Amino acid sequence: MHHLTTTRLAILLATGTLLTACAARHPVAQADWEQGAREGRIVRDYAVSDSPPLPVCLAQLGPEARDAHHFVQVRYQQARHVHFEVAELPPGLRAGIGANVEVWPADCAAGQIGRIAQVFSPGRE
Repeated sequence: MHHLTTTRLAILLATGTLLTACAARHPVAQADWEQGAREGRIVRDYAVSDSPPLPVCLAQLGPEARDAHHFVQVRYQQARHVHFEVAELPPGLRAGIGANVEVWPADCAAGQIGRIAQVFSPGRE
């Protein structure tokens, strides 16, 4: 009888551990990973910082085009790799350095600029 109780307890603990590991990291909406979006954090604001070097995709734009849009750098992690993405922050969204955002990556080396679709609530980690 004692062996059966120990086995049941072990199964219950293992199940609880697995369910905890599978639980959502955030209680609110996440980035749409299946469609290609990534969840990241703004680490640089190109409107505030004009310090060189500019990424290729921004350097190809003229000063007027850069001034007409709000560009930021977003850091996100995918598996073990850290990526830095240049993205445009749309006029209707307000976010500063440290804000968590949903970014749709693009190939900056090919002259493409990513876009930010939404800003997540401040309570996120």
